[in-house]
Amino acid sequence: MEIFSMTYSTDCFIADNFQTFIYGRTTKELNRVINLTAYRCYRDLFTKKDKISLSFDIGKLHEKEQIWGSATMETKNDYLMELDGFMSIYSTIATLCHEMVHVKQYVRKELYSEANFYKSREEYLNLPWEKEAYEKQEVLFNKWK
Repeated sequence: MEIFSMTYSTDCFIADNFQTFIYGRTTKELNRVINLTAYRCYRDLFTKKDKISLSFDIGKLHEKEQIWGSATMETKNDYLMELDGFMSIYSTIATLCHEMVHVKQYVRKELYSEANFYKSREEYLNLPWEKEAYEKQEVLFNKWK
């Protein structure tokens, strides 16, 4: 079994080349779940050489934008993930797993931007990066359970 260097507080988590920072409407327990789920996804989706800094903004995302989560690339190694803070714990984990796949896609240059408008939800769900994210979301979520 590998031993990892790890630093953890409720709003910051650092292990290997992965770190998280959490801001917004949250609790210690939600922060713990977010940090540990994100790190588990990191270990499954990335190599130890992939340096990832991930900031989480937790708020009323669904009320503002009618989405539960989003991931964007800020710089080469820095990513922002927005999550709605009013979801169930299971929905939060599933959404986080989905968005971590998008972070992987940014790192591997499989996705550049999702800032496009689509005619229908069906068209959006048939995009290759969304298909992969929904498929891997299930695999990652099932590992968590």
